[in-house]
Amino acid sequence: MRNPQRNDMYVNPEGAKAVVNNVMAPNTAGVQFLEYKLIGSPKLYFLPVQEFVEQFEFVETFASFDIYIEERNKI
Repeated sequence: MRNPQRNDMYVNPEGAKAVVNNVMAPNTAGVQFLEYKLIGSPKLYFLPVQEFVEQFEFVETFASFDIYIEERNKI
């Protein structure tokens, strides 16, 4: 299992691609959340890291914002 990092791209079983925007420090209960965005959507989503890695599979890491734009334009 890979630990999600900023600019990592993941895909879910339905084929939706998500990009990790931020991985937050664990809260007082020890739960670590991450912020991600589905490519082509303006919304930000938040999930515990454990739930995220159960729902999404790692694809690649973006080297630049240009790659994000290319992926978004494919939709």
